[in-house]
Amino acid sequence: MRSIRLLTTGLTFLILGIVFIVMIGAEMMDYSKKGEDYSTLTMTDYKEGMMVEGELPYNYGSYERIYDQDDKKSVGFFYLIDADEYGFMGLYTPQKNLISLLDNQADMVDAASTEAEFSLIQPVAFKGKVTKMDSEDEKFFRQCLTSYGYTDDYIDEYCPMLYIKCVDTKSHPILLIAGIAATVIGLVFILLFVRRKMMGR
Repeated sequence: MRSIRLLTTGLTFLILGIVFIVMIGAEMMDYSKKGEDYSTLTMTDYKEGMMVEGELPYNYGSYERIYDQDDKKSVGFFYLIDADEYGFMGLYTPQKNLISLLDNQADMVDAASTEAEFSLIQPVAFKGKVTKMDSEDEKFFRQCLTSYGYTDDYIDEYCPMLYIKCVDTKSHPILLIAGIAATVIGLVFILLFVRRKMMGR
C-alpha cells in the first residue's frame, strides 16, 4: 500500500510540476518579446498569440469582472478599448495598479465633453498577448456594445472577438522554481517506489 502511495504521490507532483513549468515558461517567453506597436495596428492586424504593447489613449470602462471560484473575490477585469478607429476589442488584466489606471482613465473619458477635456486624459502604458474570447467573454462583450447602440451587424464586421491579456510576470521566476521543485519531488517519490519494488517491499 505504501509503495502505491509513493507512486501516486510521485506522479501527481511530477505532472503538476511539468504542467507548471510549461505554462509559466511559455508565458515568460511570450512577455519577454517585443510587442507590435498598438498605435499602428488596425482590426485585421490582430492575430491570436501576438504580443502588443504601447500606450492606450482611451478606454471605455470595464464590461466583465472575473471572480476567484473559491473565495468569490474579483481577480481581474475586462475593459472595452479601440481595435482601430472603427471597431472595438477587449483588454483583460488582473494587475491592481493597471486596473486603477484604467478605471481612472475610463472615468475621465466618461466625464469629458470638450476637446480640451479629452486632451487632459493620460494614456496608459500596457503590454499583453492577443487572446481569443471564449463564449462567456464574447457574450459580455456583445452585451456591452449593444448597450451603447451598436448593432449585431456592426459588431460582426468591425469588432474582432479578441482581447489583449495583460499580466504581471514579476512573480513568474518564483512560480517556475516551484514547478521545478514539484517535478524534482515527484521524481524522488517515483525513484523511492522503484527502489522498494527492486528490494521486494
